[in-house]
This record gives sequence, C-alpha cells and structure tokens, in this order.
Amino acid sequence: MKKRKIVSIFAATVIIIVAVFLNIPNQEEIQETELSHSHFIADFDYMISAMEENFPFFGVTYRLLGFDIHELAAEVRASLINDPNMDGLSFYHYVSENFISHFEGLAHLGLLPFHHFQYFGLYSNFIDSSFFGDSDMNFINPSFEFEPLSIAFDLPIFERDIVETYIFEEGRIAYINFPTFSHIDIHFGWHSRLNSVVSNFIATLEGYEHLIVDIRETRGGLFHGFVDSIIKPNINEPFQDIGFAFHTGGRHASFISEAHRWFTVAHPGPLSAIYYLYYYPAEMNVSDIFQVTLRRFTVFASQFTSDMIDPDIGFGLTTATEIVERYNLIYINPNDLANLDYGFRTITHIRPNPTAPAFDGQIWLLTSPNNFSASEAAARFAKETGVAMLVGETTGGAIGGTSHIRLPNTSLILRWDTIYFTDRYGRSLEEYRTTPHFENRPGLDALETVLAIIEEKTTEM
Repeated sequence: MKKRKIVSIFAATVIIIVAVFLNIPNQEEIQETELSHSHFIADFDYMISAMEENFPFFGVTYRLLGFDIHELAAEVRASLINDPNMDGLSFYHYVSENFISHFEGLAHLGLLPFHHFQYFGLYSNFIDSSFFGDSDMNFINPSFEFEPLSIAFDLPIFERDIVETYIFEEGRIAYINFPTFSHIDIHFGWHSRLNSVVSNFIATLEGYEHLIVDIRETRGGLFHGFVDSIIKPNINEPFQDIGFAFHTGGRHASFISEAHRWFTVAHPGPLSAIYYLYYYPAEMNVSDIFQVTLRRFTVFASQFTSDMIDPDIGFGLTTATEIVERYNLIYINPNDLANLDYGFRTITHIRPNPTAPAFDGQIWLLTSPNNFSASEAAARFAKETGVAMLVGETTGGAIGGTSHIRLPNTSLILRWDTIYFTDRYGRSLEEYRTTPHFENRPGLDALETVLAIIEEKTTEM
C-alpha cells in the first residue's frame, strides 16, 4: 500500500514537471512573439526602401541641407546593428534624433508612435468609394503581428487666443498676430472664429496707415482663414497661380494612407471629433493612390480656392517628361526629374471678396523660418497677390501632399510629402522658398525692423 502511494506521488510529480516544462516557451518562441533586434533593423530598411521609391526630395535635401540621405541612412543603420540590446523605445528615439531630425521640417518628414495616431481610428475599415466606387467592397485592414510600441509623449495644448490684436499707435499702426493655423490645436469652429476676429478688428481701422500681420510663430495647419480675412478682401481682381505637381510611381502602397477628419455633434453631449485613415490594397501602387488623393484634395481645397486642377489634365496620368516638355519647364532640376514619373498642372484661383472689411493702408507681413506648410503658403500668396510687403526671414518650406506609411513590425508611422510641387517655371517650392521684401536689419527682429521702416517712410514724407 505504501509502495503504491509512493508510485502515485512520483507519477503525479512527473506529470506536473512535464506540464510546467511544456508551458515554458523556448527562446525561439519568445522571439516569434516579441520584437527583436532584427525586427528593428528590418523596419529601418523598410523605411529607407520606401523613401527610395516614394520620396521625391533626395536632390532637394542635398542642395538645401547639405547631406546625402543614403550616406546618413548607412551611418544610422551601422549604429543600430552595433546596438543589439536596444528596445523599441531606444529604436524610436535613436532614429528620430539621428535620422529624422536632420531634415529640419523638410517635406513634413516625421516619425510618430502608433498610439499617437489612434485618434485617427486606424482599426476602422473604410473603403475609398472615390476610387473603388463600391463602399461595401470587402477589404480588411492590415493585421498587426506585434503590439505597437507604446511611447509616452505630451500632446501640445494651445492656450492662447487664436488671433491677437494690438494698437501700436492710435489711428496709425495696428497689429495682428496669428499664433497658429493648426486646426488640431484650435478645434472645431476655428475658421469662422478666426475670420470673425480678424474681420471685426480690420473694420475698426478706418484711417490707419499701417497694418502689421505677424505669422512668425505660425507653422502648419489650414490657411484658408488667413486667405479669407487678409487676402480676399484686399485684392481687386481674381488671382490665379499656376504651378505643377509631380510624383514617383513607386510601391509600398499597402501601408500608404490618407488622413481625414470629420466633426460630429453628439446628442446630447459635447462636440466630438472623428478621425480615421484609409488603407489601400497591396496591389495598388502610388500612382493609383495618388489619383484618389487628388480627387479628395480638390474637394477639400474648394473651401478656399477653386479649379485647383487644370481641366485639360484632369486626373489622368501624364508622364513628368511630357509635362516638362509641354509647358517648357526649363528650370526644373534634371536630377530631380529623373526620379519623377507623373505630373499635372495646378491652377489656383483666389477671388476677391468686396463684402469683407478691407484695409486701405499698407499691410506688412512678418515671416520667419518657422513658416512651414500652411503658413509658407500664406506668405507666398500674400507676396504673389501684392497684398502685403514681407519683412523678416525666408520661410521654411514644406509645401507638398503628405502620406503616411506604417512600418510593418513596430507600427511606427512614417510621415512625408510624396508630391513635388513647383512654381510656374518648374522650380521646387520646397527648395525655392518665399523670401521677404525686407530682411531683418542687424540687431533687430522683424517687428523692430518694420517699425523702423515705417518711421523712416514717415520722416521722408
């Protein structure tokens, strides 16, 4: 009896040991379920490969910032390989600090953690009916093999007024400051509130000689509030700007997507914003997706301009070489052109608004290298229309159509411009930025410079 009991205990012990052993994953199993060093290297290689196929600014980067993207990528990759103990957080920070930061805002290039994009609703499954025509088409968003990296960061909180107004000299010099154009910072209703504040202020400036408009702090966002309140009331004839846009024909389309945002009002409850991204099937190349983006861009742009796309080009694919020859774009950089596959002509119309308050004196616009994207466009249109004299520094660029690519292992989101915009002569707007009529004087900032210019003009009179 005692012997039988000992055997039973021994058998039970063996069973327990075997069960425990079978539930302990070996190293290979752990590597299959967790991100490893090889996954980080693979994501970096994927990022560089995607840039080689879709990023049209290799030449602009070298000429403008003085470094070769391939050489920088090789240096960063070598450092990543020599650090086998890195984790996801160190990979994200190292690539951001040693690769992304070198671009200094060029072409909207940035690297974002996946959960920063979760408010875009990446798990939602949407089909782009503007391309497919069938919103019920069966398509599943890409699956996630690994848990996306969780990286702590602080979202900026915009606590200032959307527009700041001052009177420098009663009856003579007024000042408007646009601290931001960011619709994300300002939230719902920003456009109408911005336009209302500016228009109401300008309406009080009858008899004033000078209006200083400051966009030095302003970065990206949406600029149609500026167009509606500053440009449209102060032009007498419709303004037409002709330009060109080019793009590559590369792939990596399964991770390219386009951001969208809608506002809805909850009943009952506060205002809420709904965000989502489109994902496209792997068989779609960049040219296909570009056509979809182009259709949607014209709808969006119609809020503040019209006829963005030349009707004789439309949405059809036209080779970049054909566009250059047709419109004699002798100033387009030939090295850049070698990497561009398709193009189209843009015609932007801004029509005057005689019902909005206009300023009868001289408008001065203060600019700086902080002017990217929307504020770059605002400065350019203010100069091209003749609405304002620009004072300060050359703007920062970043004029282009932005796409997002999800890195397959870490799910980090790579953001950059895939559209190479030019002026009517073929010069890249990313490279040939907006220059002021008057640069900052030695020892003076833009505001001090314009006040000095105003006083000098007054003395001359």
